[in-house]
Amino acid sequence: MADRHQRASGDERDSAAERGDLQALVAARSAPVERFFAKAGEAIIWSANLLHFGDHHRDLVRTRWSQVTHYVFEGCAYRTPLLSDPYTGGIFFRKPVDIVTGQMRENVVSGVATPRRFIRATMPGGGKMSLRRRVLRRLKGR
Repeated sequence: MADRHQRASGDERDSAAERGDLQALVAARSAPVERFFAKAGEAIIWSANLLHFGDHHRDLVRTRWSQVTHYVFEGCAYRTPLLSDPYTGGIFFRKPVDIVTGQMRENVVSGVATPRRFIRATMPGGGKMSLRRRVLRRLKGR
């Protein structure tokens, strides 16, 4: 059985720091906070553009497993609007994997595959910064 007071791992500390950053953003914008307390068998579906994050674990013994699923469609350009800046030409293209074939899906616009050189050229920051860091920097307005 898990110790309710065990020390946080590196990933948990990173998540706590990110959660603090997001909570500061919510407070600065006076945004309302809604919490979802799922009962056994319940699920929630929300828009990917809705700012969302998990609360801290109050009781590690009672923490539930969760599953996150992102749905994508064939023949689309998969991008993350939050990390994109169309005014400066920055488009953060994603690389989703088809769970049936295990292959990466191609970004397609108007039936034509988006060239990889275009994807690299439009990647904000040249694609060198991690997705997590880009999200946090974008949320902080840097």
